[in-house]
Amino acid sequence: MKKAATIRQANIFLSVALAIIFIFFPTSSLWGNIHPSPSADSQIELKIKRLNEIVATLLQEKHWDRAERFAIKAKEIAELHLDPNDPEFAVALDHLADLHWNRKKYSSAAPLYLQSLKIKEVNLGPRHPDLKPTLERLVELHQLQGESGPIPYLLFKLIKIKEKTLGTHDPALIPDIDQIAETHRTRNDHAQLQPLLEWRLRIKEKSLGREHPDLIPEIKELIYVHQALYGKETAEELLKRLLALQEKNLGPAHPELEPTLDQLVKIHQSREEFNQTGSFLLKIVKIKEKALGPYDARLIPVLKKISGLYRRQDDHDLLQPLLEWHLRINEKSLGRDHPDLIPTLKELVQVNLALNDKATAERLLDRLLTLQEKSLTPQHPDLIKTANQLAKMYQANGKREQARLLFAKILQVKENTLGPYHPELAPLVTRLAELSRDSGDISQAEVFYHKLWQIADKSLTPQPEMRAMVLYQLAEIQIAAGFPSKALSLYRQALTLYEKFLGSNHLQVASIRNRLGEIFSSQGDFSSAEPLFLHALAVRKSVLGHEHLDVAKVLDNLAYIYKTSRFWDQAESYYRKSLFVRERLLGANHLDIAKTLDALAEVYKMKHLPENIESLYLRSLSIRENSLGPFHPEVAESLRNLSDWYRHLGKLPQAVVLSRRASEIIANPKFR
Repeated sequence: MKKAATIRQANIFLSVALAIIFIFFPTSSLWGNIHPSPSADSQIELKIKRLNEIVATLLQEKHWDRAERFAIKAKEIAELHLDPNDPEFAVALDHLADLHWNRKKYSSAAPLYLQSLKIKEVNLGPRHPDLKPTLERLVELHQLQGESGPIPYLLFKLIKIKEKTLGTHDPALIPDIDQIAETHRTRNDHAQLQPLLEWRLRIKEKSLGREHPDLIPEIKELIYVHQALYGKETAEELLKRLLALQEKNLGPAHPELEPTLDQLVKIHQSREEFNQTGSFLLKIVKIKEKALGPYDARLIPVLKKISGLYRRQDDHDLLQPLLEWHLRINEKSLGRDHPDLIPTLKELVQVNLALNDKATAERLLDRLLTLQEKSLTPQHPDLIKTANQLAKMYQANGKREQARLLFAKILQVKENTLGPYHPELAPLVTRLAELSRDSGDISQAEVFYHKLWQIADKSLTPQPEMRAMVLYQLAEIQIAAGFPSKALSLYRQALTLYEKFLGSNHLQVASIRNRLGEIFSSQGDFSSAEPLFLHALAVRKSVLGHEHLDVAKVLDNLAYIYKTSRFWDQAESYYRKSLFVRERLLGANHLDIAKTLDALAEVYKMKHLPENIESLYLRSLSIRENSLGPFHPEVAESLRNLSDWYRHLGKLPQAVVLSRRASEIIANPKFR
């Protein structure tokens, strides 16, 4: 071994000696001018090349001191005599830089490597593979010195060299991209980091496909950088892409989706885009539901958020199931009788009322009242309000007795608090009076209306409207009881009051005038009835328009008094007008039209216009059969009308058949 080392050192010494002789004693001076002498520039370039070779050999053998002397000499000669961009100058710079590197003089090595790099870029181009060792050495130097500033620039040059060889989307570029990205990441330099992350994402998309799960972390970081640079709202498309990736690869109910969904919720909520916000919140609920179960109280905050969105949009169809879910969760955690259920029950009542689901609203009100009765005193306003709502719901759903009992209970509680004649009792007493009247309990209805009169009497302020309403309702009771003469006086008193505070052209005034006209008409006092009906007709036409059923009713009343008074033309005119209105509003085959057809046929009989009578009776019969079936008493009435007309025309066979049918219907025990 010693012998080999001795031989190697001898060879080095010989090479160096020959190089020195060659450099400092040119061949022409030793051997004469055997060959033409090269130019001075060529000789200098050759000297530097030989010096560089000597330095390379000495560096290889780690003879640092001797190598340094030759390296300095080569650099000095090159600086004096060579072009600044000569490749041999770069070699000399690299050698001297390597010496400083090996001696850990990094601050001295860095500028030499950088100068060498610039020369190489001029000669080879900025993306030549031969630049790679110098760039890598520069990166390492700056890392050793703790100087991160120039590193991204140098690494980017390295990537561009690789990119030229490998292509833009080769995965081998990713480690270098990551290295640059990390330097920008540590400095929070998002503007420089963003394009690198986008480049890395494109590479992975190219190699893995756009739906690969490995893209998830890439997009997550890109979202963070994007939001840091441009604000949270600008990352919407990236967030949606991330969500789609997560749903495909992790499933729609995976917990990792929740942060993504939460960010999308905030974006759309800030824009007041409620539909999109609601859809993302519903996904969050489903994730939580899968993780926690459907009745965990931790679902409630999200349910409240979604409910708030639907509440703002008045979207009761979507709000109802969420409130029911909220209620079930509270029932599970608190029990069915806990007072904290009351707010949700209250809102559910209002939502079901808005959806016109009266049966469900009634059931909820009943439960709400039961809960409130356990926690509130009978006089509590909330309890009374719920009881009042439930009683009204009973009334609307046709449960009159239940409504009456509950209204009576509320009245008793309020009377105990306010006294028997307080003005606040009037609405309750009115309800009870109406329920008694509609149930046929006329005497009880009368008692309640008299109580209303007493409330009005004892009020500190005049109550003309209440008095007028009481008089009108008492008059209605007398009509129902069959005492039109008593009703007449009450109607007149009500009319006087209504005209004073409503004026003569109000609908309520028209209704009373129509009622008075009906009483006079029933008594045969047509001269008194006519102006009342005409006034009622004018007001109703003015307020309601010509095509209204209340207008048709007055037209029928006028037609009746003209028919009875034998003013056939006027009677025909008003019946035709009534028929036109009813057909427009109810359709040509409505049951109410049959009576008008019969009356019009009677007028034609009196006017001796037979050509239309049969068709009117046939149409009336058809309407009644289709509406009531073939065996109803009103059908029998139509059969008799038509039979009488056929008998009048001499069509006895047809008349007999119709008369027998009518008799069979009337003979049926069901209609006795």
